[in-house]
Amino acid sequence: MKWEELDQELMLDELSAEELAQISIQEAQMRMQNNINLLAKINNLLLEATNELGKWRIIVEKLKHTKNTIIEQNRALKEILKGEKW
Repeated sequence: MKWEELDQELMLDELSAEELAQISIQEAQMRMQNNINLLAKINNLLLEATNELGKWRIIVEKLKHTKNTIIEQNRALKEILKGEKW
């Protein structure tokens, strides 16, 4: 799901104190249930995002290590090549 779609889906109707004072019990119950459902969805998405973040941190560390290894190896290879030119 794209962030724009998710952002739209997680839209919360923020009510002022005056608006809250005027809603019926039935509407309040409906809004409360919607909020509970929204919280459950948010908790699931947070868990999923946290797991993905952990995976990407591992990938980033592996990429950094590989990059550094290549750089060091290239330095050593340059030294060998310098020696052959002379």
